[in-house]
Amino acid sequence: MQDWEYEVADASRIDEFLVVYASGELSEDEKFTLMAMLLQSSCDTIDENENFLRSESWKQFLDLLERDIDMHIHLVWYWSCTDTEDLSDARSITPFIRPVLLRHQEKFSAICSPM
Repeated sequence: MQDWEYEVADASRIDEFLVVYASGELSEDEKFTLMAMLLQSSCDTIDENENFLRSESWKQFLDLLERDIDMHIHLVWYWSCTDTEDLSDARSITPFIRPVLLRHQEKFSAICSPM
């Protein structure tokens, strides 16, 4: 399966994924893959219920993403959809991930030009 981390994402398991990610028992590769799953799962959840953005799970997700920002630079860049300014063409999570990109813009200078 190509991009299986997106295909196996499951919005109903976000809290479980967060516990595993925060456990400290994962390798960097496992954290990267699980963060990709969390991004897709969060996007799916936002599509279903924007109240998720006010939840403790969303806050924990953002905290973990920013804590390991060096590891997830490319994921944040990808989900920020910087190739479009029209957010109607972007994913539902994009407007909420772009601030992460902007807060850590200096770390992205090696892979992209400023927004």
